[in-house]
Amino acid sequence: MKSIQSIVFPFVVAAFLSGCALFSGDSPQQVSSAGQVQAGEPQELTEAELKELANIMPAAGGADTVQRASMTMQAFGLEAIGVLSDPSLDGAKRETYFHDLLARDLDIPVLAKFMLGKHWRKTQGEQREAYEKVFRIFILKTYSSRLGGSHFDRFEVIKSEKSGKNDILVHSQVSEGQRKPIRAVWRLRERNGKFVILDLMVEGISMALTLRQEFAAIIREKKDVNGLIATLLQRSA
Repeated sequence: MKSIQSIVFPFVVAAFLSGCALFSGDSPQQVSSAGQVQAGEPQELTEAELKELANIMPAAGGADTVQRASMTMQAFGLEAIGVLSDPSLDGAKRETYFHDLLARDLDIPVLAKFMLGKHWRKTQGEQREAYEKVFRIFILKTYSSRLGGSHFDRFEVIKSEKSGKNDILVHSQVSEGQRKPIRAVWRLRERNGKFVILDLMVEGISMALTLRQEFAAIIREKKDVNGLIATLLQRSA
């Protein structure tokens, strides 16, 4: 049942459930460049941030990349709907399923480095290892838990298009019953024969930027990366 490229779909469902409220879990939040959380303010990765992420993760792919990205995303949606609608799977089994998907297909080291931003250069040795370890635990537990309890029955790829030299934007919608569809735009890149995610915009809110800025705000409040590590440990307990 599991696709070798199932990195992307879990994130839109988590965003669909949580409104990108990464730490509060109650209401949609956005963190401004000044570190202040703001509600419902659309933000995208800047050109400099996209360049930084591109330098961490080189691109690959051919002329048919856009079409394959679109087809892969549609397959992701059908697969996830199948799992969530299977009456033989309880919440714990669904959570385990999505945990395995994320653990296998998500490039956690790349995202861990990008989310830490300028503070990455200040970490080394045991501190960096501790951060990478807790980041992995935090991402896997947070999103597999949310995905395991999600409910939706429709996923549709609207269109796909190239963005710059290396990336693909896949526009999609997720919905349940009569609820208004949620717009999700994926920024994908192909590497080593599989698609990986660089960012996901849900209703205009960048998840990569939100998490990166929230980490920065925590570091400012706690005074150093050790404070962020402690916070992530607490959130992952």
